[in-house]
Amino acid sequence: MRREYDFREVKATLDAATDQLRRYKNTFTHAMRNDEVLSSDELALLRRNPLATTLLERLILLDEAGACGLYRADDHTLEGTHGERIPITGSVRIAHPYTLEQHGWLNDWQTELVRRQIVQPFKQVFRELYMLTPAEMESAYSSARLAGRRVKGRQSSAVLANLGWNISDGQVRKAFHRLGIEADFDGGYFDYSDDDHARLTGKLEFRWLKYDPNRKDHRYRLSDVPPIILSEVLRDLDLVTAVAHASDDDGTSKEVLRRRGDLVRSTCGAIGLPNIRVDELYVHVQGSLTSYKIHLATGAIYMANGQYLCIIPAKKQQNSVFLPFEDGNDGLMSEIISKTLLLANDTLIGDATIRAQIAVS
Repeated sequence: MRREYDFREVKATLDAATDQLRRYKNTFTHAMRNDEVLSSDELALLRRNPLATTLLERLILLDEAGACGLYRADDHTLEGTHGERIPITGSVRIAHPYTLEQHGWLNDWQTELVRRQIVQPFKQVFRELYMLTPAEMESAYSSARLAGRRVKGRQSSAVLANLGWNISDGQVRKAFHRLGIEADFDGGYFDYSDDDHARLTGKLEFRWLKYDPNRKDHRYRLSDVPPIILSEVLRDLDLVTAVAHASDDDGTSKEVLRRRGDLVRSTCGAIGLPNIRVDELYVHVQGSLTSYKIHLATGAIYMANGQYLCIIPAKKQQNSVFLPFEDGNDGLMSEIISKTLLLANDTLIGDATIRAQIAVS
């Protein structure tokens, strides 16, 4: 069949469409990460392309007049959280969670996407958000938030390169030419050709791209870095230290835990589960038989008496729970939500080994 002309023609068309969809997805992700504008003319061209609109209609946009909503190509409007449609004025931006948070809209959109079961092409409203800490404000020029983590050099190199960082002579940099600055992640402790020995990460600083002898300090203040750029840079580096970590801990940051908690909270709110509470580290579930807490970093479950509850999901069930984004779909997030829903209705658990463990508590 693969030799048939019709089959080869259809497959070539499908491959071309898949590649174009991937390129649109990367373009829109880049636009959000760098707070770039889509002009009215560019949006008009994209509106004619069904591959582009299938992505855009699952993203939250902001127009020049401050309107916010899901893009609707049929009438060129933005649809709000209550279904209202607002005509688009001028150019648009793909809203970064920082902007939504600043306007007080982020929680509403998180709830709405879960309620509507919308799967975004990449993490937008549930994207990890990194804000300046008091220690970074005091330091002024450098962030040690991700310093001192043990990572594998070769694996770190691959992740950084995929995220657009330049690695040369042990230095890790990412340029932002529009702003005239670059991020500099101290790589003096790194050996990017070796995974056998763990290396320690260093500090993050921003520097001017062009040297000016009149400047007293070539470094760039953290507080002057656009918050969206700062958040995305720290997210890149946090992802590297999480993926390539070589320590005994799980390598999960508080920003990642916060977004996992937001997703659990939104999911339980959408289906009306009142007996769920989420804090920085745990999902607290009040069941009928006992109470439980699920660790947001590991998925481990502990009952009210402190005893560990062993629940191992079947492989086919690990990714069966709805998540409102396509990329970054980790099985652990699905597992945490599955366990939360299971334990909230613990009287309905039919597995004898799980019931036996709960009975002992």
